Amino acid sequence: MLSPEERDAFEDIAVFEGTFTLAAAEAVIVRPGSRALPLLESLVDKSLLDRRSEPGGDGRYRMLDTIHELARERLRRTGRERDRRERHLRFYVELLAAAEPEIAGGRYAEWNSFFDAEYPNVLAALTFALEIDPEAALRIAIVSRFFWYFHGHLAEGRRMLESALAGASDPPAERRVQIRRVYFDLIGLPSTPEQVEAFVKDAAPDAWERVVDGLLASPH
Repeated sequence: MLSPEERDAFEDIAVFEGTFTLAAAEAVIVRPGSRALPLLESLVDKSLLDRRSEPGGDGRYRMLDTIHELARERLRRTGRERDRRERHLRFYVELLAAAEPEIAGGRYAEWNSFFDAEYPNVLAALTFALEIDPEAALRIAIVSRFFWYFHGHLAEGRRMLESALAGASDPPAERRVQIRRVYFDLIGLPSTPEQVEAFVKDAAPDAWERVVDGLLASPH
């Protein structure tokens, strides 16, 4: 039997995909006067959550898939789902914003384990952001480009970047504006006049794909 707080926490954490940390759970479920840790530990004790310890870390939590589906359906019926997904999105946008300068500065290896563990949640946040906040989607995609490149997910990365760029451009950008923006957004540097003209004159169907793939592979 769950207390009202435990029931709400069980439903709220259905927004997570794969595993999640205590800090992430606190961002989604904590209310004034409550703490996430006792609620999560109680759900572990009742076999509704699994907790996995990690060397040097505080551990990660995970729902079994069958239980996850139940929790997700219950969350939909509460009317809280959008709010909890927005909290989830904000948490990952802020986390990735803090990671971006370190990754761009060459410390990707230190964040590799983060992406290995958190990518399902990063992808969930990005997918939701594409629906409600294209600028947030673009910020997530810009940081995620390192993961896509180093893990060989170029096709998925390109698709997500294109969706984010399209959503953040209103109206759709002219080709010169488009190429300048993608250079600045992805590597923080302006495109050269030669790069702009080469793209404008390139009528090949895969011209955009080649530009994005090249930027994903950029060390900047």
